[in-house]
Amino acid sequence: MSLALCHLTLAFKRIWTFIRHCDLVIMRKTTDTNMPVGKLARIKDFLPPPQELAIPEETAKVTIALKKSDIEFFKRQAKLYHTKYQRMIRELVDRYVMQYSGRQ
Repeated sequence: MSLALCHLTLAFKRIWTFIRHCDLVIMRKTTDTNMPVGKLARIKDFLPPPQELAIPEETAKVTIALKKSDIEFFKRQAKLYHTKYQRMIRELVDRYVMQYSGRQ
């Protein structure tokens, strides 16, 4: 091997060792972003118990004529959010009634 090649190989080995050292230092300093940061505090459980979720409400089937463009809008949105368009319309009507009837 020529002297220049030996010096180049030695320089490459030193650079490679330095890069590996830097990677290890960076890996040690990296923290998990999914872990909480700071002091933790317990919050009150606000979810209803399962028996309150299982109460079926009385429903009635209706036939309603809506604009075709409105139905297409709900179908596109339902596809985007992986749900059913009729469920979205029903939720819209439910929220409207809750807002204007004072019912919670």
